[in-house]
Amino acid sequence: MKNKVFVFTLLTLLCANFLFARKDTVSIEKAFLSKMIKLDIKGKGGYQGPCIGMLIKSQFNDSMVVFIEAGRRLDSKDSTQQDILVVKDLFVTLSSNQEKKVDVTGYCCQAHNGAPKEKSIFSVGALADKDLYNLGRYLNAAKLTPSSIQNAVWCISDKN
Repeated sequence: MKNKVFVFTLLTLLCANFLFARKDTVSIEKAFLSKMIKLDIKGKGGYQGPCIGMLIKSQFNDSMVVFIEAGRRLDSKDSTQQDILVVKDLFVTLSSNQEKKVDVTGYCCQAHNGAPKEKSIFSVGALADKDLYNLGRYLNAAKLTPSSIQNAVWCISDKN
């Protein structure tokens, strides 16, 4: 009987922690638009892999988890440079008014534009259109080479 009570109590605590954590998680777009965070998004001088540096500053008086989801398109401010499709989910934990710099893994999604330069400026953008979003979600779990990932992105984004 004691084992059943212990297991029940443990499961209840685990479920409560899971539900609590889900309430604190907010998408980067929602956090930015609701002014919970400030963002500085810059290229690192490449177009594949961890090619984006993101400085996230909490403007919130409590802790939160910011979710940068695979399938999000980061928009280049320079129309001659490619946008970046995020292909790896990233959860960034921030305490009250904390600032963190993270690397975001993504791939260029405009084959006919140039590669983003180092320190090129990006905005948070929106989730990509359906097909590109679904590809981003798939690539989040896939084990592929960088060139295979890039070609898959360009196949969908540019119909190549």
